[in-house]
Amino acid sequence: MFPNTNSHGRRWHMPDGSNLDALIRIGLVVSFAFFTVSHLPLPLVAPALRAFFLLAAIVSAAVAVCRLEQPHDTRLTHWDEAAAFTAGGLLAGLFIDPLAIEALQADVSTTPDHHDIADSRRAT
Repeated sequence: MFPNTNSHGRRWHMPDGSNLDALIRIGLVVSFAFFTVSHLPLPLVAPALRAFFLLAAIVSAAVAVCRLEQPHDTRLTHWDEAAAFTAGGLLAGLFIDPLAIEALQADVSTTPDHHDIADSRRAT
């Protein structure tokens, strides 16, 4: 039996230099970001996605600095993840509609909150 194999003789982890771990991390962050912003009103999806991706880029760059990773390596590093998240954040920023956000803000500010409703019930 070879090392790093299961009982069927198949490898149970990827060899060093594999990009699969970085691709899985990117996929998990992107799927979590889309899942999270899918619960927001439509005008807020692009700004929230931009903020999420740029925050993920900052975290990836911080991890790369802490791990002393070289930016130009033969495999994907946290620097590459940071670049991908930055590109995703900039791309999401292209779809931000300021007028729709202002309309949503005006709609929210005119909607009575639960304190106003409770006060009106007490007054009657």
